[in-house]
Amino acid sequence: MGWDVHVACPRGGELADAVVEAGANHHRWDARRSPRPSTLRETRDIAQIVRRTRPEVVHLHSAKAGLAGRLAIRGRRLTVYQPHAWSFHAAAPVLRPAVVTWERLGSRWSTATVAVSADEAAQGRAVGITGSIVVIPNGIHIPTREFRTPSEARQSLGLKDAPTVICVGRLCLQKGQDRLVGVWRDVLAEIPSAQLLLVGDGPNHLELLRLADRVSGINIVGAKRDVWPWLEAADLVALPSRWEAGLSLAAMEAMAAGRSLVVTRVEGSGSIPPGAGEIVPQDAPEQLSAAIVARLSDPMRCEFEGGQAWREARVRYDLRRVKSATTRMYEDLHSDPTVSR
Repeated sequence: MGWDVHVACPRGGELADAVVEAGANHHRWDARRSPRPSTLRETRDIAQIVRRTRPEVVHLHSAKAGLAGRLAIRGRRLTVYQPHAWSFHAAAPVLRPAVVTWERLGSRWSTATVAVSADEAAQGRAVGITGSIVVIPNGIHIPTREFRTPSEARQSLGLKDAPTVICVGRLCLQKGQDRLVGVWRDVLAEIPSAQLLLVGDGPNHLELLRLADRVSGINIVGAKRDVWPWLEAADLVALPSRWEAGLSLAAMEAMAAGRSLVVTRVEGSGSIPPGAGEIVPQDAPEQLSAAIVARLSDPMRCEFEGGQAWREARVRYDLRRVKSATTRMYEDLHSDPTVSR
């Protein structure tokens, strides 16, 4: 679009490489995920980057950038904050009141807040977050409906050709992979050849390895730059999250790949269309395993639900719609004479 785009993020990761490949400007910002003493330095570094680049709009993604960025800018420039799940969801119970208080204060330094679902927006309002909240769903590239069959994809990955459940996501408490491992014996009791593949990495990797060692048919394959072949290899994608900002990117990618879904009831899970899978309650292991067994026992059902998911993804989550909505928001904020700068 001819815009001058600057991205501040840690070096050495996929995002930094993608920024350079796209022709944008990368600024090294050595931030860690959680608040810690280094947050003071991270805040100072953001302030220096903003002074050097003099942006017309600053877009802060996720809780850590939202903390350091809003402390650094304090409303002196147009500031868009996109939490990607509110920080108070992940806070320990003893810290939650303080985190909610910070989000309320921080919202005064946000020209606009972007929620990825109406559920996420409503949760912010419910705890007293003020100001403009704009709902812009996440978006992904939706391919044409020309996928390999699960059997073909499994063969290409060197996997055994057996009923397959895949969970894609960071290996952490939020994403709930431990729930899948916990019910896998029940699944094997009905379908002994079934296999569960966990695609991702994170702080719970070693714990999940320990749990998986006690059950057959579970493979933790690690993080993959391209998850598409793994999604194609699935008969079913299971996402037993404890919380989400809205419909997760992993769920959207599964829908785009034409795969049936079993997910837990979290914010945004209602966005999964009827007939595309099943939503099970939180902390209901019997229902989670039953939903998985019902689909692995009926490949035609998985195929039908995957088709429903793909059609819905084309209509609602095409990346072009998201880009259009985001750029329109930037332009509206920049041209609004009532917005302070």
